[in-house]
Amino acid sequence: MEKRIKYTVYLQPIKDNPYDNYKTPYESVNKAIRYLLNNRSGSHASITKLKNTVDQLAKFANKTPDELIQMEKEPLEKLIEDFLSQCKKNTTANSKKQTIKTFFQQNKKKNIEYPNFYTPSRKEIKILEITIEDAYKMAKVAPSSKIRTMIHLLTSTGLRVSTLLALRFNTIETENEMYHKYTILKELERNEKNPVIIIFPK
Repeated sequence: MEKRIKYTVYLQPIKDNPYDNYKTPYESVNKAIRYLLNNRSGSHASITKLKNTVDQLAKFANKTPDELIQMEKEPLEKLIEDFLSQCKKNTTANSKKQTIKTFFQQNKKKNIEYPNFYTPSRKEIKILEITIEDAYKMAKVAPSSKIRTMIHLLTSTGLRVSTLLALRFNTIETENEMYHKYTILKELERNEKNPVIIIFPK
């Protein structure tokens, strides 16, 4: 009688590729999306803004995004200027200009000259000085432990707000095992008085 061997199969969950959620029929747009995902924050808002702005420009020119990158330099510059000039606010025009610039740069059109739209400097805002005692009072009445921790970190370290928001409590983005013992959680478990906070370029 033939002997049967039993095999145990473990199915690993397949993680969704975020690129699949944003892919479009146009390769030119997809190149810019891949750039945002791999080299920038890749946030939903930034990708949606890219897709919408390029779509608006393409409709304005009565072309597809892939046809836009085939245009000659001078007609393309005139098209971009006319498109941005219809914006009601200069701040909106400058914001769309940066998105359009990203789109064309990722499609190897880097010699394009873009128009500048004047935006006045912001009104001077009076900065109120906050003492350390004020910060402790704010932390004491904070609605959550997360906000309380953020206030204490900002007042007791030199972290910028952007760096603070990028901190991860129990994860570290490197395969080097040496760094893993320096997560904030491990530092707290060892009762370190001055925890090490490792900041990566990303």
